[in-house]
Amino acid sequence: MRVIASLGVISIYLIFLVSCNGKDATYQIAGKDPIILVHQLEGAMEAHVEGELFYDSESKTLLLKNSVETGSEYSTPIWPKGTKPFVENGQHGVEIPDYGKIVEGELVLASGGGIEKAELSELDLPKNYLESDDILVISKIIK
Repeated sequence: MRVIASLGVISIYLIFLVSCNGKDATYQIAGKDPIILVHQLEGAMEAHVEGELFYDSESKTLLLKNSVETGSEYSTPIWPKGTKPFVENGQHGVEIPDYGKIVEGELVLASGGGIEKAELSELDLPKNYLESDDILVISKIIK
């Protein structure tokens, strides 16, 4: 009887661990070089987002070089669910579901909205990852 009870407790503990493993977290890290952030948000933020995709070799991250006055030269984008980073022919980029690929140097037109750095405090981000003051959650790519 003790064995069955112990197995029950272990099963509940394992279910708890699996459910807390971060796969359902709102924000996740994807890739190693380039490193990007991906969100799991369902609602759409509608602010205009515009910038050139820029690869920062020091932090190994993809940023947006702002073409609209935001108070910061660069913004850290958080891409839609399922977005994957890649390197192809020496160019760093992202592949976005239902859109396609965007590589460094290309203009990104999107809708989205800003969040505070504190919302990412649970992530084990590389040093220098959030050097930008602006963090943008991208809801939808327009171009």
